[in-house]
Amino acid sequence: SSVDGLEDFSTDYPQEMATFPCAIYRTAAEGHAIDAYRNELQTKWTVIIEVYGIKSVSDLAANIADGMRKLGFKVSDKDANVAGLKRIVLECRAIVDNKTKIVFL
Repeated sequence: SSVDGLEDFSTDYPQEMATFPCAIYRTAAEGHAIDAYRNELQTKWTVIIEVYGIKSVSDLAANIADGMRKLGFKVSDKDANVAGLKRIVLECRAIVDNKTKIVFL
């Protein structure tokens, strides 16, 4: 929400793609380190962010990627244009220590 130029963002695809540029994101988490008492000490997070626009969204996607990197995520991106729309897909990965809240790769 703090990225300038992003008109809309959501976890769900809209019924009609009408507001641009927009971002749609999904998260997935899995236990990375579990202690003998089955407490999850570290969680591996994956965040997929799809940035859509009518014209190039490269600068916007780069700003989002920079923000995720500042949080400690490793970010990869790929162009994935679809019928009449520009799209960049960002894949962000990190491991979070659930006690200290330290983020690392």
